[in-house]
Amino acid sequence: MDPHELRKQVMRKTRYGLNVVALERDLVPPEGPLDVALTNGLAAIVASEFPGEERDSKGRMYAASKLLEILEGKGKNFDFTTLREILEITQPLRHARADDEWIPLYRRHLKALTDLDDEPALQALSLARQASGVESLLRQLYENAAMDAADRQGLLPDEDFQPQVEFESCDECGRSTFLPSGFDDYGGTSTVGQCFACGYERDAETAGEMAVNTLWDQRYEKS
Repeated sequence: MDPHELRKQVMRKTRYGLNVVALERDLVPPEGPLDVALTNGLAAIVASEFPGEERDSKGRMYAASKLLEILEGKGKNFDFTTLREILEITQPLRHARADDEWIPLYRRHLKALTDLDDEPALQALSLARQASGVESLLRQLYENAAMDAADRQGLLPDEDFQPQVEFESCDECGRSTFLPSGFDDYGGTSTVGQCFACGYERDAETAGEMAVNTLWDQRYEKS
């Protein structure tokens, strides 16, 4: 084995070990997060602002390089030179071709990446920085997405004319993205409604049974 190949092998094993341990400890090397954040951020922006253009004719998601090309062609004001440089410095490490243990990550790379968050399609960094972990961030992002979807469909009640109905845990998927249509005959929220995360729709019959059961449960607890 020549030195060049030896270094590659060492890097493959080192990166494998570091990433496994880092994932277990919620701490990872920069190349993975950089590449994943860039690709997913670009995909979110393209999918939101130019629906359908994030995939090829076979329905496969474009790579980050193609997504950058699309956004640049649309006239977006990003630091495309630096964003492309991120791909250049991360790909050798991600695909086991690196023969050096260092990745030249500079402040400009991070700035170019975080600048993407100014786009309405993202705006997730503030939540991510405050989240206590992956689960709490997912929950908040799901709730925000459900709120936006309900608002776009005109399903949120007018607070000036009727009480605000809050999102609840979905009967099917368990996410806090189920929106009741209002209040039932007993003052609860066991009404028809829909989940914006999994698509579950509670019908009138199910809602009626839930309302009665909830009423009896409340009376039993008070007895």
